[in-house]
Amino acid sequence: MLNPVYDTDQELANLMAKLQHSTTLKKGGGKRNVYKVGGLDVCSWRGLFTVGNKIVVRGYDKFFNVGEVPQTKPQTLAADTTGPYELTVKENGCIVFIGGLEDGTIVVCSKHSTGARDDLTRNHAVEGESQLKHSLEAIGKSVEELAKMLYKHNITLVGELCDDSFEEHIMKYSGNDAGIYLHGINHNTIDFKTYPMDAVREFALIWGFKCVESFQKTSYTDLTSFLDKCQETGTWHNREIEGFVVRCKISEGGDFFFKYKFEQPYLLYRNFREVTKSYLNGKPYNELLKRYGKEKYILSKYISFITEYFDKNPDKRDLYLQNYGIIEVRNLFLQSLGLNEISGMNLLAINEELSRTMEFSQVINKYVLIPIATVGCGKTTVAAALVDLFGWGHIQNDNIANKSKNSLVKQCLRSLFTEEVVVCDRNNHQKRERKQLFEQFYQFKVDELPANTSLVFVALNFIPRNTNMKELHKITLDRITQRGDRHQSIKSSTDPKLAEKVLGGFISRFQPIAPNYEPDSEFDMIIDLDFKDSPADSVKKVISSLTSEFPLLIPSPTSDEAIDSAVAKALTYEPTFTKTFGSSATSKSKKKVDFFGIKVDHPTIVSVLNQHCGQHPVWTHLRHSNRVQPEFHVTLSHMSASQAHQVQWDAIVLCPQLICLQVRVSDFADAHGNKTHVPITNSILHVTVGTSSPEVKPYQSNVVLDQVATTFSNLSLNDAGPSEPVQSVTVADGTTVEIISLPVPRPTLWSQSLFAHFL
Repeated sequence: MLNPVYDTDQELANLMAKLQHSTTLKKGGGKRNVYKVGGLDVCSWRGLFTVGNKIVVRGYDKFFNVGEVPQTKPQTLAADTTGPYELTVKENGCIVFIGGLEDGTIVVCSKHSTGARDDLTRNHAVEGESQLKHSLEAIGKSVEELAKMLYKHNITLVGELCDDSFEEHIMKYSGNDAGIYLHGINHNTIDFKTYPMDAVREFALIWGFKCVESFQKTSYTDLTSFLDKCQETGTWHNREIEGFVVRCKISEGGDFFFKYKFEQPYLLYRNFREVTKSYLNGKPYNELLKRYGKEKYILSKYISFITEYFDKNPDKRDLYLQNYGIIEVRNLFLQSLGLNEISGMNLLAINEELSRTMEFSQVINKYVLIPIATVGCGKTTVAAALVDLFGWGHIQNDNIANKSKNSLVKQCLRSLFTEEVVVCDRNNHQKRERKQLFEQFYQFKVDELPANTSLVFVALNFIPRNTNMKELHKITLDRITQRGDRHQSIKSSTDPKLAEKVLGGFISRFQPIAPNYEPDSEFDMIIDLDFKDSPADSVKKVISSLTSEFPLLIPSPTSDEAIDSAVAKALTYEPTFTKTFGSSATSKSKKKVDFFGIKVDHPTIVSVLNQHCGQHPVWTHLRHSNRVQPEFHVTLSHMSASQAHQVQWDAIVLCPQLICLQVRVSDFADAHGNKTHVPITNSILHVTVGTSSPEVKPYQSNVVLDQVATTFSNLSLNDAGPSEPVQSVTVADGTTVEIISLPVPRPTLWSQSLFAHFL
């Protein structure tokens, strides 16, 4: 066992005061529930349980899947984390926390509660305690022994309760595989501190827990190579799993967790469960598949199977809705296809084959071509040429004046009522835009098209992976310059600066297609094009790819002459409609402005903080606990310009609750680069870097800076530089604030965008 780790009484008292205060906040406040355990009041704060001022149960800090947040993007993980990378199998059950009191009372908790509750039909905490007692008795130990040992070492056990006889999830746990899998031992401290996995495994063996399988990879390259290989089969050691939890260190030396969840077959199995429950709850057949994309063929076959199964076994309906029989029904379906229970990935191959060969007499396929591009990649030219060749539908987002978010999709669906194919012409350069399209197509299809219509989504990907963004900018800028004002909204002849700014915005926000992850996994087919190619070459590739995948879609060969003629015609396109950027004055007047501010560059600020704060405990805590703001801005009070020409920051201000930067802003400019005046009423301009917990809101930076300003008259530092680079001051409420003055020349950002934030 490791030596116990404790917070000071004052630190714990401060924590409790913050938690109590959070319950009084109307917006974003915390919630406390109290449960009786061993005659004591145990307070639950979601993942943290206290008795008085003592932490008795401490869960994990929240951690995220690869790519889910900025801190877990692959490039960030590669740069900011260090090995060894310790992987543990992500067991698929419900989490339980186990702590102990001084008198030997065991405290077993779910995420939210502990003990018996009348409002639950299935209580994870009670079941966890029951299984714990049973497993301890089997090895001649008692819960009292365990509780006293946990109290003595000031630790919490974190386990996964996996038992299909209690509650089924997605993966199978029955017989000897059922039980509590121990995957963590946490110190009961405010800051997250956890045991290494070798110590966790040793503890599990001594105290009768199921062991979570774990192993190490030395480098990030080895890690990603291993995970990508496992992703191909969705299995490890001949067992289908949900994925892995990866434990490592960040560059500053602290513990850091992230998840790598397999898309398949876990996602398909989950869809089986959800579509079954929808069917049993009476959802019509024509609506069961509307939210599913490329898996719809195997799901359609699965629905036919469960329809027959539940007709023969009506007594199984209610049990399934109570989460019993989920795995049994799935395995019976696998058996009906000649597969075993770990052949989930084979279902995807069957789905692909069905998409090619299965003839649904009642189903009519309609095809939606969705470009993924930025401005000037040639998507509209390619679309117009295809329409000229084959008479397909073509709906341009730039031709839609109505600000309804649904107009583009609804017009595409109406086009599909008479046409077999439609091009949904929009850049779709961000994942959220692609996700929005899928959701809206599934949502509105039932109202616009016959029930026997199936949508096939094809991505036209104009920007290859590993594209040089500077090259993309240069080539597409040349194209929109040559195009001049022949565009609905981007008039490069009339306003070249605005045109280049719009182009730069699209490129900076671009998110490449990721076919193994949602939402891009919804595409039935991806055609990889290249923005550098000529429109004729792109049209030829689209035609050959569609012909190969869907032979009946383009039954006759298309000559090069016909393609060249269609492209030449598309290049003479003259828009008859003009569209302006932004919302109308009428629509804006309906919104209430929350604040005006300046967006500032995130990587630059993080780099400066790493340089000047280093191992500072507050900065380390914010990074380890994912409390650094994903975007940074300077709050003003009013906006009448489009850019802040110069943003300079003078000092880093740190206190236990937060970190912020004191900044200065000057030289505002309008859209044409002319200097203009912007009134500022915020007393001390600043950027909130992050706060120590969700209970501490970003506006507290104003409070801290105002207190410092009244106590420390030299907070506003001049260009001559500070006499002391690091200074401390105790403000009125007793908080010690540290001020790191930045050396001259101070970091400066140019041409940062202004914005309005609406409630």
